[in-house]
This record gives sequence, structure tokens and C-alpha cells, in this order.
Amino acid sequence: MLYDLKIILKKSKPVLWYELEVPGGITFSLLSVFLDIASGTKDAPPSDYIFDLPSSEVQLREGIFEDGSYPLYRQSLREADTTFIDEYMKKDSWFTYKPDKNEDIAFRIEVKELSSRMLIFPFPGRYSRGVWELFEKDGSSAFKDKMKELMCYHIQYDEGFHFVKKKELLDEREKKKSISGGSISIELDSYVMVPAMTNPESKPENTIRSFTETAKEGAEQISLLLGLKGFRSADMRSLREMLYTIYSETELKQLSEEIGVNTVLPKEILALFKAKDRESAASMIFAKRCADRMLEKECMEERLLPMNDRQMETFKRAVNKGGIFKSATFAESDDMAFLCELDYAAPTKKEDEFLIPTDVMEAFKGIDTPEFHHKRQQHVWLLDCLDVVEYFYGSIPIRQFYRLYRQFGELSREEMIEAIQALDDFDTLCIVHDGRIVYHGWLHDDEYKALERCQGDKAYYIPTKKEVEDISWNGYPSQQREVKTLFAFLQNEMEMEEIDAEDLTEEIWHTLNQGDGLHEVMDLVNKKKLVFPSDKAMRKFVEYITRLNNTTPMLYNRGFRPEDLMSREKESIRRNGLTIVPGSTQAAGMLAEAADQLRAMGVHIDLNSNARNIDTAFVSPDRKTVITGKKKIYPNDPCPCGSGKKYKNCCGRRG
Repeated sequence: MLYDLKIILKKSKPVLWYELEVPGGITFSLLSVFLDIASGTKDAPPSDYIFDLPSSEVQLREGIFEDGSYPLYRQSLREADTTFIDEYMKKDSWFTYKPDKNEDIAFRIEVKELSSRMLIFPFPGRYSRGVWELFEKDGSSAFKDKMKELMCYHIQYDEGFHFVKKKELLDEREKKKSISGGSISIELDSYVMVPAMTNPESKPENTIRSFTETAKEGAEQISLLLGLKGFRSADMRSLREMLYTIYSETELKQLSEEIGVNTVLPKEILALFKAKDRESAASMIFAKRCADRMLEKECMEERLLPMNDRQMETFKRAVNKGGIFKSATFAESDDMAFLCELDYAAPTKKEDEFLIPTDVMEAFKGIDTPEFHHKRQQHVWLLDCLDVVEYFYGSIPIRQFYRLYRQFGELSREEMIEAIQALDDFDTLCIVHDGRIVYHGWLHDDEYKALERCQGDKAYYIPTKKEVEDISWNGYPSQQREVKTLFAFLQNEMEMEEIDAEDLTEEIWHTLNQGDGLHEVMDLVNKKKLVFPSDKAMRKFVEYITRLNNTTPMLYNRGFRPEDLMSREKESIRRNGLTIVPGSTQAAGMLAEAADQLRAMGVHIDLNSNARNIDTAFVSPDRKTVITGKKKIYPNDPCPCGSGKKYKNCCGRRG
């Protein structure tokens, strides 16, 4: 809603007036700023103004309780910085405004309600003839000089503007001269504002921006000012209010840079605030700029692209509930948390409750189309496949990755590569490198090459679409039977809270997925200080871990489960005989001792293919010489660097 205000200087002859459009939803405190700019009283004390509304019998002032004063007027007294104009604009056809309670200057403000439309130019309006005469008179009073200066405030930016009479531009030759000189004019009732050149000697295209560009900048600065004191941060009903509430100025500036928003603050606007309030005002400006950008269709589509179908369905349910959504499951909480990461929602003070601003819900209607959701699903599928690289492969040739992607993806191989290269760290931690898709954790010192040696000549397991989505959306295969069995055991027999049982199940799965076994799982359980209620419960736990270990896709198996490889090994043994490869020095010693017996049974022993010879150096007992040599080390041996980790998880990763 807009209001047309006619500002009339009382006791002026000829009558001086100015029309001004202001938006609804602002406070009387902010309205005083607009009126001071329009009426030329910007230098008045910022908190000494008074609004008198005779029809409502209300007087509004700022800081009425801070100094302890409470004058007894016939009107009810209200705080101007917490009272919004809409209630009174609709029932008071006029009111009085005094910029300074200690001075005689006063204005009669007549109100006219306008239709809801965009405020397209800063302070559009008309001046009375008497106002224009002030610009032509010499020897004006100090107050009139200030009026002359400040009535142009809203249009004085980098190049500035000149006021000229409309008739001075009626001559076609003069108009052409003005335009050719780089100035573009716009009519304002009987008068014309013309941007002035700062350096007439320079080329117009280098020194003068078009009026459209300058007006756009001016409109932005004034629209920022329109909203500064209109924030209702406690309610977060709009996106800008939400951003202002949850982020600091520094964080909002970072968000501005992320989404390509101007980070230069308008000094003219900040100068209107006291020094102690300028940081807050800067935050408001950043919040508004970010919100305006994030509500644009193109930006919202781009930011919501990573949302998978489950997250999108949760988002839609929240929208259908009016923007206040209480999650009923951990999955819904995770989905809303992801929306919060995208800055389109925020948690409220109530547990598991989230808020989506009204303008976000309205903007979402504009992109909620089949075309957008198809594009989103294709984008998410690519991200899901990249997640599989982390858990199943670590590194995979592009041709093999394309086999996985093509199950549901529509891009060509070249388009797919370009799409991956265009992603940022928020979307994925995998990159295109050396003809492969490599998880970034294996890139340091080409560690992925050592991983590939450990993986040997194993094939690449290609999971189904359902498997891909499960592990990507949940971080582990939550629907796997053995995973569900372990989770139920932890929750029911170990009496763990649901969220704790889910977290431990996920940690155990990742431990097994990385190639560790029961020993490392028990270390994890001990760190959690879990106590088994009985020996029977411990035996059950060991049984469940063994089953889970045999059915877990493993990184060193390129996504294959041990039981898959066992089936393949049986077929290989049937054809070629059994070959045993040790994983540790201890196992190698045991196999060496039983070598004759195993060979007699037709079993082959390979003590070398899984081991590496590393250089060693020891100081002699007399500490005079260094003894060098070679040592055979296996993947599961303690790393010789003394880290306490297995060699394959430490120095062995670096090849």
C-alpha cells in the first residue's frame, strides 16, 4: 500500500507544498526521516520531532520514556519508533508534523491512500509554484537555503542533477545539445531534472551514466531507506527480516558476495543514522539487497536445484502449512535444516519448528513448475552419483562413472564433465582429474593412485538408482536389512535414544566401509562408553556386526560387498584354485608356517602382491652409525610413522 502525502508548510506565503509517496509498513520514526528530507529540515535534532493526530487523539514522539519526561497532553502518547503508520493513515485525513519541538516550523500533512503498486522513482511528487520560486530568489533565509539543498537530496548522487525550467528544454536545438552532451532528462510536473556532467571535457560515454542507471541507483538507495526502520525482526515474516535477524553484518556481506549482490554501502543513507546504529543499518541494507536477489526467479531456481525429491516434498508440506512447520521425524528435520542452509528458512525458538517467510512462499509459486522440477531432478542425480564416488570408489575413470550416471542422467559425456566442473564445494567434493572423477580427500600427493593399487583389478560395482539415492540422501544405506537390524538392536536392547542409535549405526557402517573390522568397531563402542546389559547382548552385537561387515559395500572393493567377492572367488577357485593373500605381517607369518600343508591341499599362497617394501633407517646401539635397510609392510600393519593408524589409512595412502 502507498500513501500520497501533501506536505504544506504552515504560515507560508505563497503556500509552499510538496507531494510525496511513501509505502505502508513503516514506522512514524522513519516517516520523520522522509519528511525531513522532503521539507528541508534534515538538520533538525533526530529525536525532537512531534506528530499530532487530532482525529485519533494521538501524539507520537521518539524516546519519550528515555529522558523520564511525559508531558500531559490531551492526546494519548505513543512511541514513534514502534508505531506503524498504516492504522492512522487509514482514519486520519490530515495531521501535523513538527520537525523540532523547540522551533515554530510546522507542517500540515494531508493523506490520500493509493493503490498497491511499486514505488518506481525516489520521492516522486510535485512542487508548488511557490517552492520553485525559492530556487530563483536571491538572499533566501537559512531555512529556505536548507530547503533548496535538501529537496534535491534524493537526486544528488555521483554526477548530481540540475533543476531547470521545462521551457528551457522546449527548444529542439537545446534539447539535442543536452542529450548529445550526455544528459538525459525526465519530466517532473512543470520542471525537469537533468543529470549534470562532472567533466564536460570528457567523452559522455565515459563520464556520464544514463539517467536510467542513475535513477535505478537512486531508487535502490531510497528503497533501502524505506525499509530500514520497518523491520520486525522478532517475527521474521519476510526474507529480509529473517536474514537480518539470524546473520551479522559480516555474514550478510559474505552472502552478498556469494549471490553477486553489490556490497558497497550508500554513505548518504548511513549518514542519517547515529554512529551506534550504523552497523545495524548496514546489516539491514545487506539483508534487503540479499532478499531482493534471492527472491528473483533465476536466483531461487539456482539455489533450490540441489534439493532432492524428499527435501522438496518436505518444503512443500511446510508451505501448505502456512510457513510454520514442526518436523515430526529426523528426516524432516534434516530436510528443513538443508533449506536453512540455503537461507530460505530458519529455526524458531520452539524445538523442531521452522519458519519459511511469506515472500519466499510467494516467490516459490513462480518456479514450482514441471520444467523446474525435471531440471532439479537431473541436477540432483548428478550430485547423488558424485556422492557414491566418495563411499564406493574414491577414484573412478570417467567412462565408468558415466555408466553409473546414464542410468537416469540425460547429458552427454562431455556435457556431464562440464556440469561437474561448474559445481562448487557446496555441491560436491569430487573433481575431474587425470581422466577420473576423484574424491578430494584422495588428491593430496596423488593418494588415489595408492588406493587404486590396493583395489587391484577389481571391477567397479554400479549400484541401482534406489541404492544411489539412499546412500546419498542419508549418508549410508539406511534401508539395508542388516543396517535396520543393528539400529533396532541399539535402540531396543541397548536402550539408546533414537538419534544416538542412528548416529552410531552410521558411524559403524562408515568404519566397515573404509575397510576396518570388528576390532575397530569395538574401539568405537568403547569410546562411546556403551555397556552391554548381558553377555548374550554382546554376542548378538558381534553377530550383527559380522553380518553387516559381509554385506557392506567397501571402498577397497570398489563398492562390492565381501559376500559378492566371495561368490566370485568360489567360481575362480573352482576354475583356477584358491589363492590366499595376507593383509598383515602377522597373517603372512601364519600362512608361511602352514605353507606346505596348504599347498598339499591345492591352495596357493601369495605373500608379496599385497605387500610393499619400504626403506628403513635405525641408529646403531652405540649411536655412531645409521643402519639402513628394507622392510616388507602390509596394508593392515601399524604405520611405521608411529601415528597408531593402519598403514593403508596413513602413509600407505600416499603411495
